[in-house]
Amino acid sequence: MIEIIYKSIPGLLFEPIAVAALLGLAVAAVMYWKRHERFYWIFAVAIVFMIAWRTAIEIISGRYAAILIYPGILATAFFCFQTEWLVKYIPEFPEKWRKIVPWLFVIGLGIASLVKTLHFNPYSDHIIKAGRCIAEDAKKYKHSQALVTHLERRRIKYYSGVQTIPFYNDKDNENKTAKHLAACLRYKQIETESLYIVTFEQTKDPVGNLFRELPEIIQKKIVLIGDFPQNRKKKRATRVYRYDVKKAWKFNLKPAEENAEPGKHVYTFEKTHPEGSPYYSNVEKYFKTHPKKELFQPPTLHNFPVLWSVYGTGGYRKGSNAELFVKDNIFHLKSDSLITTYTIKSIPSRSYSVRMRVSGTPGTAFTLNFHGYNIKNKWNAYYYTPQAVIPGNGIFDYTFTIPEGHMDKSAFVRPTIHLEKGELQVHRIDLY
Repeated sequence: MIEIIYKSIPGLLFEPIAVAALLGLAVAAVMYWKRHERFYWIFAVAIVFMIAWRTAIEIISGRYAAILIYPGILATAFFCFQTEWLVKYIPEFPEKWRKIVPWLFVIGLGIASLVKTLHFNPYSDHIIKAGRCIAEDAKKYKHSQALVTHLERRRIKYYSGVQTIPFYNDKDNENKTAKHLAACLRYKQIETESLYIVTFEQTKDPVGNLFRELPEIIQKKIVLIGDFPQNRKKKRATRVYRYDVKKAWKFNLKPAEENAEPGKHVYTFEKTHPEGSPYYSNVEKYFKTHPKKELFQPPTLHNFPVLWSVYGTGGYRKGSNAELFVKDNIFHLKSDSLITTYTIKSIPSRSYSVRMRVSGTPGTAFTLNFHGYNIKNKWNAYYYTPQAVIPGNGIFDYTFTIPEGHMDKSAFVRPTIHLEKGELQVHRIDLY
């Protein structure tokens, strides 16, 4: 019972009490600020913070500021006691009405609180419903994530139980939101089978319209699974979409097939002498632009592969324990943090089917991504693909197909080996 009363206080009394509390503080500022300076300012800051939190910060839940209701009630009670004194300063105010004024104020405050209580929003739990919708649907998948505006990222994570990724949601500019969603789904690391996308849209907007910037094959794999109005007017709604990543990308990791046909572009790994490789010069160039980081040059134990170079990431810092080398025509990569290495040779950009033959320590997370370049061979994008995790000992084929239109903003691409963490051996890469 006490818990129910406590949770109902913000909804029952907050706005009327907030106004009365500010009036009480104003009166106290005039009457007592010299005599009770420290106490008054602590009290005042609490009330002002309470009001600012509810008006300036976009958040639905009241529990974060509920404890500050109590000093607000004290300030309101103080103002009620002082109203009889305040009316003395009103010229020709009838003496017989002075003692009634506090009671009139209390009655007015009670009516205002009652009206506010009756005018509640039955849809204020739309975030909770969206989170629970994700939690229920995610039971069908081994690994799920959610793409959510940063303002609601924590609450969706709490109610859904899945990892959340932030994206920029502009309520006043749908085009900006659509472009940012497209960028997130093209250029962010995909580490899941199903990706849930939580949007805040006008109900008049067609379902799925925010994904118009994406390739059609990806749009077809994004379906609406929840639509929750935000208030009585129902002009805005919280929508939950599911992007079935595995169906869109058709990726898999299974034991290697011995007699697989070679690809149109084949990458095997032959050693070259360190002095003939751009490896060290690229690492040094990267760290010159990041002077606060201490350079660490991983030892090239058995030389570095022909036509491959490094891409600047934090995995080359001191303490990363990074190692990159070729031995017996197998490219070995090891690091305690992210490292990437890419081929220097460009190939035309199109929808490729990819087979990457690998082995390594179980639990090693990796993927084959792509640098994109325009017609003048200048870098213009970095394309992520679904991440794979080595399940155990043995040699595996990591296969996937790049969806049509996914890399249509680039004329050329360069494959990039992306090692998140662990020990990876790359035997060969085929692009069909």
